[in-house]
This record gives sequence, structure tokens and C-alpha cells, in this order.
Amino acid sequence: MTTCIKPNCTRTALRGARHRYCYIHAKHHGFTDPHVDAAPTINKVRHLTENGWTLAAIADETGLSTHTIRILRRGSNTKVRTSTAKSIARINPARPTGNTERIPAWPYIRRLHALQAAGWSQQQIAAYIGAKQQTVSRTSTRNPTLITRELANRINTTIWEDQHDAPVIGPPTPTARKNGWAPPAAWDDIDDPDTHPGVTHCIECDQPVHTRGRCKKHHKRLYDQERNRRHAAA
Repeated sequence: MTTCIKPNCTRTALRGARHRYCYIHAKHHGFTDPHVDAAPTINKVRHLTENGWTLAAIADETGLSTHTIRILRRGSNTKVRTSTAKSIARINPARPTGNTERIPAWPYIRRLHALQAAGWSQQQIAAYIGAKQQTVSRTSTRNPTLITRELANRINTTIWEDQHDAPVIGPPTPTARKNGWAPPAAWDDIDDPDTHPGVTHCIECDQPVHTRGRCKKHHKRLYDQERNRRHAAA
């Protein structure tokens, strides 16, 4: 069993921690996420919800789950993690109300699914639109009924308008493959609720799509280019 690396300390080091300090010295050096009084955080959450903020909007802003926000609003805990308290404290309650307006989520969930089917990871999407990865993941996989107008605008104007006509950047992400999500080229009208993805046309010609947004001819050309590049780099 490993002991703390602090000279003359005989306490056991925290299991799995890279710093190899015991809890007391890890806390002293700022390596832990200690609990703090929950009252200020609970009061802030309640103030936000009393002034037009939804639980989902707070979750979107902080990257925390709606379950966590709901527990905080309930006020049953006496302590919260420092990181949670800081995330809530950073919210500006005077933020324009338009940012918290909720609109139907399905057109934007479709966009997130299509981008991931075209090779975009959730981390890449989050970085592109300036959102937290947890927000992209939650919106993609939990199929919320509503999202904030701010998040919808970021998805639509920041990444979708720039990238939906661009070539796919790689194979579908594991989540996209598992769920059978279709890439942008498979949608005739992604904003039509009655439209579903299907076989469309190659992004480089008018032939039916085969894979990765291309017909067999152009997919083979892409495959050959990638194979030659790998051989040249070997």
C-alpha cells in the first residue's frame, strides 16, 4: 500500500490519484474537490428558477445534469462540491431573457445526429459552437422536447450552416453508428417533421450514395487516396 509522498507523513495515499498525496495533503495542495456549505448554491438555484430560468436552462449553462439542479432546488443537501458551487455562482441572473426561451428541440437534435454521422465528435461540435460537451451529449442522446433558443441558434448558425454541405470528415462516431443516425446528405428537408432520412445522392455527382456521402466510384477514389497516403507515410 502506497503512503503519502509528503515527507514524514505516514498516511495512505489516495487510491488511483496521480499526485500520490493522502487526502489531507491533497486537499492542502488543491487536488481535491471538497464539499462546501450548500445554502448559497441552493438559494441561487431557487432565485434563478423564480425569475424565469428552467432547470434545463441552468443545466445548459453549467454543464451539470438537470437531476443535480433539481436536487439543489429541493434543498435537501447541506453540502455540495466546490466545483458545483462555482458553476452555479458563475451564472448571471440578469442574462437576457431571450437566451432562456425554450423552443422545440427536434430540428436541432436532427442536426446534431447528422453531424455525428458525418464524423463530428460531440467534443468537436461543442468546441465549434462554444458549448459544453455535456450539453451536446445530453441534447443528442436524451432527446429533450425543448432546448434554449440560444443553443438552437448556435447549432444552426454556427456549425450547421457552415458544415452541412461539406464533405464528411470521417466515419460515423460510435454513438451515431449504434443509433443508426443518418448524415446530412441523407436528408431532403431536415426541418420537415414528416421527412425521414433515406438514400440520396453522392456529394460529388448525381449517383446514389454508397457510403460516407459518396457513390461507389467516388468512395473508391477516396479510399485509394487514403490508402496511398498511408503507404507514403509508412
